[in-house]
Amino acid sequence: MVSIPDAIIYYPRRIIFEAIMKQSMRYAVIVWFVLLGVSLKGQAHTMTDQVRRLDSLVFYQMNVQAELLADSILLILNDHQEENNWFVAAFYKAELLGRADENDKALELMLHIKDQANRQKIPKFMMKSELFLELIYEIFENWELSKVHLDRAYSLYQTYQLDSLFSTYCIRKSSYFRFTDNRSHALQFAEDALIYAKRFNNYRDITDAYLLLGLLFQKENSNQAIDYLKQAAHLAKSRNDYNGYALFCKNVSKLYLENGQYDQSLAYSDSSMSYL
Repeated sequence: MVSIPDAIIYYPRRIIFEAIMKQSMRYAVIVWFVLLGVSLKGQAHTMTDQVRRLDSLVFYQMNVQAELLADSILLILNDHQEENNWFVAAFYKAELLGRADENDKALELMLHIKDQANRQKIPKFMMKSELFLELIYEIFENWELSKVHLDRAYSLYQTYQLDSLFSTYCIRKSSYFRFTDNRSHALQFAEDALIYAKRFNNYRDITDAYLLLGLLFQKENSNQAIDYLKQAAHLAKSRNDYNGYALFCKNVSKLYLENGQYDQSLAYSDSSMSYL
């Protein structure tokens, strides 16, 4: 059985088909946006609509189209005239790089985003950049720098009362403690993440909180772990994250197998294979 990759949030590898599509579509999409660039710069609401479309593409895991659109938006907004749209598109671009396992490029872009957020004094994006940097350094297993960025994020949370981002901070803190062998702290932050994520209707953090809780209960209470992972699988499927859904189902299958519940294990193994 294949277990859930340790890095939270999980970034699935881009399949070869996506790479081929990207090469064939990039030129046409960017040329189209360049031709529209002058008028779009003068119509903030039009660009905002494109950013909303980007949000939808990322949400539904349409990675090829999302990266093309992000590249095009950033090409037009390279002078940062529309700060919020630029930051949102840049964050999504960094996330898409992460999904493609291009973490060095994601790190370079996120450091640039952080510099821009600090220069313009935008607390939300200042904190989000610190949390994203923590994730990247977690993937690199650089726990010292992970903690540095966690501490900076918490300081920003306290200073600016960024309650809507606290669940994401708790996710990152829980993951950090899980890797540094402090289960009790990891569990507490995962539970806090779930509370705050539900309060602010943050589906991504809800899913990640269920995932963390499932991972943390695997040895101590497998039935509880199964319940959490099932809830994570349900949310992943509801947002068309079929890679995540398949992996959650595979781990549920593994736990059922270890419990001797062979019919349930087979059912979830079949569900997993249907989406791989």
